[in-house]
Amino acid sequence: MKLYFSKASVLCIALLFLLYAFGADTSLYAKESNQAWKDIDTIATRALKEVKQKQYDQAKSTLSYLSEESFSTQGNGLQLSMEDMYLLSMSYKDAVQAVTQVTMADTQRYTEVAKFKLLVDALQRPKQPLWLETSSQVLKALEDVKVTVSEGDARGFQKALNQFLLLSEMIRPSIIATESPEIAEKLQSQLAFLERQRNVLVNNKDEHGILDMVQATIKEAYRIPKESEADSSFYWVLAMVGGFIFYLYFMPDGANILGNGKNSRVKSKTSIIFDL
Repeated sequence: MKLYFSKASVLCIALLFLLYAFGADTSLYAKESNQAWKDIDTIATRALKEVKQKQYDQAKSTLSYLSEESFSTQGNGLQLSMEDMYLLSMSYKDAVQAVTQVTMADTQRYTEVAKFKLLVDALQRPKQPLWLETSSQVLKALEDVKVTVSEGDARGFQKALNQFLLLSEMIRPSIIATESPEIAEKLQSQLAFLERQRNVLVNNKDEHGILDMVQATIKEAYRIPKESEADSSFYWVLAMVGGFIFYLYFMPDGANILGNGKNSRVKSKTSIIFDL
């Protein structure tokens, strides 16, 4: 018995076969991508925990499971643009340098590895990245800078500015990866200006306005809506709540925040806190 198919039937069958094959291939590629990100995130989280505990040799060993080449080829399964691959590769390089350079301060080491961890998370979850939960810390650090300037405290200003710039560096790659290029470039330009003027800014009142500009840009990066004076306290509370959630998520043995009892139900997923 012979079966006869019209050209249209053959074309439909071929099209269905191609769609099925493409769908299966896409599903497999998505699974590979998810696993690749899961592996990188596990390594970044573990390394950050080890740096937090000042176990630098162990952190170096953990990061060695990766390499710069892990992020610089299209075959890595991460589905990244060339720009993001470069950003991730450079952030990883900075993290490795931080755990190997013995002359680097502990806070600087921690910042570099935290920067890598936050970027890994941001590239996976660009709509709701973890770095957004640092708003209270960064805005508080900037407020400390503004206070020292208003009080004419030159020495205190240098210390506060260092702290603020350190936190800003921790989130900088994540801002580049998840926010508009205009916001990232504007913030980078403003921070560079602060760095250049740090020795004269306290006594130069004409330059004090740059701090309000930086604050506005940071709020824009954190997706905090522009508020009226009546709403300002409301958004500040939101920022504080976000910081508290971030604190719980990264706190060593998060259950301690509610007590050390055996019945505590709060568990920290990574046992780390960004407490520079």
